[in-house]
Amino acid sequence: MDRRFIISELEYRQESAVRQLATVAQESILAKDDLLLFNYIGILKKTDPVIVSAAFVRKDGRIAVHSDPLLIGKKDSAAPAEKKEQKLHLSRQVFLGEAVEGYVKITYSQEGLDRSINQVLSVVRKRVVASGLFGLLAGIVIALLLAQALSKPIKIISSSAVE
Repeated sequence: MDRRFIISELEYRQESAVRQLATVAQESILAKDDLLLFNYIGILKKTDPVIVSAAFVRKDGRIAVHSDPLLIGKKDSAAPAEKKEQKLHLSRQVFLGEAVEGYVKITYSQEGLDRSINQVLSVVRKRVVASGLFGLLAGIVIALLLAQALSKPIKIISSSAVE
């Protein structure tokens, strides 16, 4: 399996997660129920350990829902600096009709993404090595059986020539 394929699959999943979060944010706005979105963000963060944070920011720039409840109500730019590590930020605007209500954002740990890619590659590598060893072993067994089947008539002919 190619590293580029794994990366493109991860990118697709990340984009899907942001799209789904935007959809839940729309439903939450329509229902006037931030708890719906808060619960969804909690589930999202639990199911994907690579997610550092997720949030919905209203059009006035204030955080309406965040995976860190201490940031709710603050300006998005006022969020405290997190640990010094590379992160991948994905965001998507949330619309009601044609009006922009805000945006959702998900922050992924680049280190975690790299670790996930390497884990998948490790599993694939192990499978390829196991398949190769199985093929080699099967080839040796078949070669031995074939050699025995071919040498048996030759032994019979040579033993009858000696007599």
